[in-house]
Amino acid sequence: MDAKDFNPYILALKDADVVVCYLPGIAAIQFYQSWASLGGKKPILETPGDTTISAVMQVIGDNAVGSRGVATYGNYVNTPGNKEFVSAYQQRWKEPPSHIEGSAYRDIEIAVEALKATNGDTSGEALAKPSDQYQLIGFGVA
Repeated sequence: MDAKDFNPYILALKDADVVVCYLPGIAAIQFYQSWASLGGKKPILETPGDTTISAVMQVIGDNAVGSRGVATYGNYVNTPGNKEFVSAYQQRWKEPPSHIEGSAYRDIEIAVEALKATNGDTSGEALAKPSDQYQLIGFGVA
């Protein structure tokens, strides 16, 4: 987690089909720069990390092309609700939202819609009932 230089770790990799990594914060930038400078060719599978944050993607550039991973949110998702959220967030904070803000927004949206569907009943029994009333519009999730 506190590595500043990924070169020794990359050079020590054994032959494998894929490299799996978790890259929070600046580690995403440092890893992909090292990977590219050492000519890394193996596919990268990234568990949730910060590579999908726009500012990080701009620095990494093409070094991450071809990698795969799990993202809980992407500010580039082209749905009306997400475009509205990104626009409002950028207007307020002067930068695009990351997966942290996007996930928080989505989680609150889910809670609000669930409370609407149960008329404010927060009991587990009421919240567990299936409902076609849960229509989340923010990110186009239903």
